[in-house]
Amino acid sequence: IKPIYEEVKPFQNKRAIVKKGGKWGVIDVSNKPVLPFEFESINVIGNGMFYSVGQSGKYYFYSAAFKKITEESFESIFSSDTITAI
Repeated sequence: IKPIYEEVKPFQNKRAIVKKGGKWGVIDVSNKPVLPFEFESINVIGNGMFYSVGQSGKYYFYSAAFKKITEESFESIFSSDTITAI
């Protein structure tokens, strides 16, 4: 069986961050893409409440419903107990 994805992160809230064709996206449990494979990086923030996505060296916030929250881009995003965007 030929693998579909290059990398797969564990499912969280019925969604998984996966890499296909050298780009990251998000799929649901039925393997349907809910965020297209067009990003250099994707990370979950706040227990799945937000996603940080990297594209062309800039980072953006997306909601859990995969709507872009910020039009402004950031050079980096750090997550711990709080979220810091620079």
